[in-house]
Amino acid sequence: MKPLKVYWSTSLKNGKKNFGDWLSPVLCEAISNRKVVWAPPHKCDLAAVGSILQKFTKNWLRKPTNIWGSGFLEQKPNFASKHTFHAIRGQYSANTITNKNIQILGDPGLLCYLLANSVPVKKYALGIVPHYKDQDNIIIDEFAKNNNHVVIIDILSNTELFLQQIQECEIVLSSSLHGLIVADTFKIPNAWICLSDLVRGEGFKFRDYYSAFGIDNVLPFTFNHKTILEDVEQIPRNYKRTNLENIQQKLLQSFPFA
Repeated sequence: MKPLKVYWSTSLKNGKKNFGDWLSPVLCEAISNRKVVWAPPHKCDLAAVGSILQKFTKNWLRKPTNIWGSGFLEQKPNFASKHTFHAIRGQYSANTITNKNIQILGDPGLLCYLLANSVPVKKYALGIVPHYKDQDNIIIDEFAKNNNHVVIIDILSNTELFLQQIQECEIVLSSSLHGLIVADTFKIPNAWICLSDLVRGEGFKFRDYYSAFGIDNVLPFTFNHKTILEDVEQIPRNYKRTNLENIQQKLLQSFPFA
């Protein structure tokens, strides 16, 4: 069987692979049972995990391709697309495509449970996942030093280690979208935090992702030098991801190369 040609962002951050970028080949290989190889946007068979749809706008490619769960990084002008959308990350991205009625919403990262080898024992009251641009944030470091059972999880970790560390946490805070997605995968209460203005898109991809669950007008959880662990421990009270299992099932069923 021929390898599956997939496009994903191959850029390295400090010489390491960003979890969200490099999840796509691992996940697509696990679902398709085919070897996955990288291909540029104009030659790929599939675009999947990640905020990569801006690479597939109307004037960019000569041939149509398959889109499965990708989303935009930031708000884009509406346009008509020639690509086949098996799923898209959220309603915000779907609304940008004017000539398609895209029914299946959700980020394929919600299928990360397929990659987990075991269910780790809980070790931490809280895991904090900074976006790679937020990794030098002093507030995170101080919070972890001043509170027991808090771990800072590196978004540049390899896939297996990252999944394990997320599962070891009771609650997750993240300024990286895939920190939240993986926590949702394993039904771990979590919240989006905004630590800086360094992350592109002004929160578009977060709102896009949450829209798949029918969550609108989402705002980041307030996390600053005044935050205490007791504030964070209130997050499970309001945590809810409606239709998670249904979204996961539809994403799996819509994968075009199973």
